[in-house]
Amino acid sequence: MPLFSEAGLEAASEREPLTTWSQETAEELSRAQLTGGWMRALPATGLTILQGATLHQEPVSLALLGSALPVDPTDDPWTAPCWYAEEADNVQKVAALDAYAAYCDFGPVRTCRQLLALLIAAKVIYEDGERIGPMYPLPGVDEVFPVAPAEKAALEKLRADFG
Repeated sequence: MPLFSEAGLEAASEREPLTTWSQETAEELSRAQLTGGWMRALPATGLTILQGATLHQEPVSLALLGSALPVDPTDDPWTAPCWYAEEADNVQKVAALDAYAAYCDFGPVRTCRQLLALLIAAKVIYEDGERIGPMYPLPGVDEVFPVAPAEKAALEKLRADFG
């Protein structure tokens, strides 16, 4: 199964990894997280990964980003669960992310490392050795994953309200 639709393939080919970027671009990336629906699609740890990848105006180390993940202290925060208990109770949100993962031939997303791998596979962020950074322009959820019609309508409203 292809990762992107035809339109998504074209959009993905236009994205490129950012290696350095300005404060203005960081602000644009932050807005794109909202208007792209990522706050609706990801657990809190996913938002931390995405924000951490875009905030520093250069790729961030996995170690630094891992230390910022909102998880219980552990030797390797990337192995920690990516869902808070309250979030995991949101069956629809978990099921939607699992459907996105299945679209990419991944199993269910339960750890921070699995969530990171999904965002990399979907070309939302990229990994270069031990560092990660954003793809530019930052795609919306519906540009990399098939979304339900109701979610598509909600994303269009977000873009109209905040885009």
